Amino acid sequence: MEATSSAEWMRARVAVAEQEKSFTEVLAKRGLSVRTDLLKPLVNWLSPDFAHRRFNTRYFAATVPMNQQPSLLASKGVWGRWVCARKVIDGRDTTELGDEVGQENTVGLTLGQLLVPGSEIMLEKMAAANGCIAYLSYKRKAHVYQPKLVEENGQLLLEVEAAKTVAGEPQRER
Repeated sequence: MEATSSAEWMRARVAVAEQEKSFTEVLAKRGLSVRTDLLKPLVNWLSPDFAHRRFNTRYFAATVPMNQQPSLLASKGVWGRWVCARKVIDGRDTTELGDEVGQENTVGLTLGQLLVPGSEIMLEKMAAANGCIAYLSYKRKAHVYQPKLVEENGQLLLEVEAAKTVAGEPQRER
């Protein structure tokens, strides 16, 4: 099997990132294809109505092939590794992850300060699952989540529908 960490692979990844080549072209050249049966849609998030910058983000999950390690494009990041969702959630009130990333804008921050609420919610659900296969096997209904700005006692809060508290109320972030 061809190593995916070679300089040739990195050039191909950069070409895809810069939209010079399609992902399909890069895979076809090597006789490869995406195993869509192993790719599971998780959730679709839209930016709040009041946001100046708009986004429509879809998250997917897949199992990690044995012995595969992440590698970053030189222009896209400074840190990357596979992490166990349960360990990250267990350490959510510490600054362990932010300190490990080691960047000026991550050191000393807790998980809630590093992530948008939607990402933290997904990690919570992964950590609560009875293993990776159970999490990926769970049948999800297609749903679009969109945080809303609400006023409560004269204070503006961001209401996140996907995160329900123990009492069944939506989670609210300041």
